Amino acid sequence: MANDVLNVQTRITERKSDLSTARRNGIIPGIYYTVGKEPISLNVNERELMAIIASGNVIIDMKVDDTDSQKIIIKDMQIHPVTDKIVHVDLMGIRMDKEIEISIPIHFEGVPEGVKLGGLQQSILRELLLKGLPADIPEVINLEIEQLDIGDSIHVHEINIPKVTIVTEAELAIVSVVTPKIVEEEVVEEELEGVEGEEGEEAVEGEGEGEGKEGEGEAKAPEDAGDTPSHKK
Repeated sequence: MANDVLNVQTRITERKSDLSTARRNGIIPGIYYTVGKEPISLNVNERELMAIIASGNVIIDMKVDDTDSQKIIIKDMQIHPVTDKIVHVDLMGIRMDKEIEISIPIHFEGVPEGVKLGGLQQSILRELLLKGLPADIPEVINLEIEQLDIGDSIHVHEINIPKVTIVTEAELAIVSVVTPKIVEEEVVEEELEGVEGEEGEEAVEGEGEGEGKEGEGEAKAPEDAGDTPSHKK
């Protein structure tokens, strides 16, 4: 995989006001850590970082204060909830002969057959957590989905990446093709209408039977009146 170079500077201040000023000037506060060394606070150029993220490269060559470059990965980023801008970044040093764990994005290739027939694609997972040597970990996971029909899914355990272990739970679905919700609702409505129609017919039949019984009662009323016993004097 190709490497990009990220030039960073050591950061001395930790005051919130200074950090806010730096962000307004296109500098993102960050921290660099690696095994056996103390963490280093850094200033990271926002434009350079965004260009590296856009390139999709996993392994990055980082230079601190113009010193020799070292291999790193972006371990974590904090995003502002309103502006969606990066407000802090964690950079982790790596060795090419040591395994790492890192989340790699999934790229879906093609249009599912089920979508062409009116189904909807549900992309459930956007990345997978992988473990392996840095040189063996892909920059992106390309997943072909053209073969998916309505009702089909692809799960994590169906993915195979040579020399790499997939840490993400094996039984999780990555992508599915489902029946559109509006179609499901129409089917339910038709079923409900059928039930209501049956209930209405039963109600009408019940009323008819009730009226018939009432009529019989009214017809017998005069006979009951004639049976009133006479009083002896």
